[in-house]
Amino acid sequence: MTGLAKAPRSAGLSEEEQAIVDYAAKVAGDPASVNESDVEGLRQVGHTDAEIFVVAAAAAARCFFASLSDALGTLPDPVFRERMPNLVDVLAVGRPVAEKWEDASGNHR
Repeated sequence: MTGLAKAPRSAGLSEEEQAIVDYAAKVAGDPASVNESDVEGLRQVGHTDAEIFVVAAAAAARCFFASLSDALGTLPDPVFRERMPNLVDVLAVGRPVAEKWEDASGNHR
C-alpha cells in the first residue's frame, strides 16, 4: 500500500487497476478536466459504468471530507497512527494526524 501511495506507476498494477488509479487521481486533482474520453478509456479496459461511478464518488468524497476537515480545523484521528503507522505520512494530506484524541469537553483518550 505504501508503494502504491508513493509511486502508483511503479506499484506493479494491472492495466485495469492502473487506469482506475489514474482516473481517481484526475478526479481528485483536477475534476473539471475529466471528460468522456477518460470514462471511455476505463470502459475499454473492462470497467463498468457502476465501477466508474464508485471510483469517482469515492475520490470526490475524499476531497470533500478533507476540505471540510481543513475548513473546521480538525485533525485526523490518532487511531490512524496506531493502526497504520507506515501509511500515516504517505496518506495524510492537509493537517497532520493528531497525537492523541480529545473529545468536545477536552477529555483526552
